Amino acid sequence: MTEPRRFIVDSPEGGLDAITMLGALSSQGIPLGVVVSILGGRSLPVAVRELTTLEHLAGGDLVVLLDPQGCTPAQVAEAVALMETMATNEVSSTNGPTWVLNEAPNRPLPTKGAFRLYLLDREAEGGHNRLEALPGLPRLAVGQSGIEGEVWEFVSSGQVVEVVEHPRRPTAP
Repeated sequence: MTEPRRFIVDSPEGGLDAITMLGALSSQGIPLGVVVSILGGRSLPVAVRELTTLEHLAGGDLVVLLDPQGCTPAQVAEAVALMETMATNEVSSTNGPTWVLNEAPNRPLPTKGAFRLYLLDREAEGGHNRLEALPGLPRLAVGQSGIEGEVWEFVSSGQVVEVVEHPRRPTAP
């Protein structure tokens, strides 16, 4: 028996948007995951709202890998707290050093009441990582799987287009 495969979309800067691409895969019945940059791209509260929608589309089976590139440990801790708050409260307010929310809505809430969060460790292959001391958030290097019994396939948003488009392309008789 083969292990279930989960697509983890990790879009390079300037590539197609990973969260939007996962919307296309959600109807394919493929377990999903996405790499979300804490400080790059869209605002994190906006990303939380979009991740909530994806989590519903994926039947509650969504993995979120937070990319801490360029962050301090305090910013990562604030990001995790913000995501947890927005995943458990329909309206959230916070006044942190990085994000300020005043009654930000997230309705409906994620089906599981929280996101399955991991910290993406892009520095795992060598050297000291200044984020080592973060408690309570599992860390993964690209290519690793965070769920026992699953194989995680890290793909770009361009590769997602190929997966979605493949069945649509005509085949030779």
